[in-house]
Amino acid sequence: ITIDGVVAHLASAMGKPTWVILRYAGDWRYPRFRAEGSKTPWYLSMKLFRQVVPGDWKTVFSDLLLDIEKEQLEIKEQEDIP
Repeated sequence: ITIDGVVAHLASAMGKPTWVILRYAGDWRYPRFRAEGSKTPWYLSMKLFRQVVPGDWKTVFSDLLLDIEKEQLEIKEQEDIP
């Protein structure tokens, strides 16, 4: 999880799961309106969390927290499989 472009690009280029927190007026490398929503065409392992309204970080971090909880649940379910 990062806000830094260098870290995001390096981790994603290595195929690592990468979550990027972005402000509303983000960089061109992070497309805003795509059919895939929070994905980029360049990195399959990157997920974007962008402000929908300028200055609204609460929603961004709420979405991030929901995804973290979802990931934790998936890991727990995998560990419970004999």
